[in-house]
Amino acid sequence: MNQATPVEVSELWMETKNEDKFLKALRALCFDYTETDEEYSFKYEVEDKNVLYFSDFTIQTFEPEEFIDALAALCSEHAVDDEFGFEA
Repeated sequence: MNQATPVEVSELWMETKNEDKFLKALRALCFDYTETDEEYSFKYEVEDKNVLYFSDFTIQTFEPEEFIDALAALCSEHAVDDEFGFEA
């Protein structure tokens, strides 16, 4: 039986014009790669108006590489001038 792989995303930050829209899309993305909403969690704070900083971002997924690629695409889609970054 396959087990989900824990993925830790660190130093995720981004500048966005619409933080609520991004957060909703991020939660939907995480849910797409998990079986329950208990398999992912993150904390964030807003600084400098529309700059989001995330901490304690973890997800248990069967497709870790695909999730990281999808996260990068989501950030690129919602970031102002591709202003985002993270490590996984």
